[in-house]
Amino acid sequence: MGFFDSILGHHPDPAAGWEAFQSPMPDFDLAGMRFGQLKFGDGFASAAFLGRPNEVRWPQDDYCEMYYTAGGFRIGFEKGKFSYLVFAISPDKFGPIGVTFAFSQPKLLGFGPEAICLRESTRREDLQKLLGPPADVDEDDDETVITYQRNKLHLEFDYTPEGLLKRLDLYPMR
Repeated sequence: MGFFDSILGHHPDPAAGWEAFQSPMPDFDLAGMRFGQLKFGDGFASAAFLGRPNEVRWPQDDYCEMYYTAGGFRIGFEKGKFSYLVFAISPDKFGPIGVTFAFSQPKLLGFGPEAICLRESTRREDLQKLLGPPADVDEDDDETVITYQRNKLHLEFDYTPEGLLKRLDLYPMR
């Protein structure tokens, strides 16, 4: 990328040449802090196994987002390193503008002997039975965000006012 490309906000496509995304979506392994093969801190090339995202955005010069709308998730890279994972579980009026996701039912490994499969109907009480008390609860008229901290990882479960799980955000603690 040249000097003028940088000034004009043009960025290279880190997923250029990748094969198309294929289902199923990988599981997230809490113990390994990885999404399939992709570990937090890995570079762009490590995400190639996921296939080509439907859209790549650069909201900031050093931050890239890859939208896998058919899989119901997006991944973020800060300074070229995997730093953020979001699962779209049900409708979310606070989701990214102009992006329509298929909804996912992510499986989380490492919380016990069995995987946790998240659905829109996963209740807050279900999370507390599995994970214990949350580190934080932020509740307002629009949504409730329940935060857990496990294995150097933030897990933010976002609920609608009606109590439906709409999104899970995962990112490492700093």
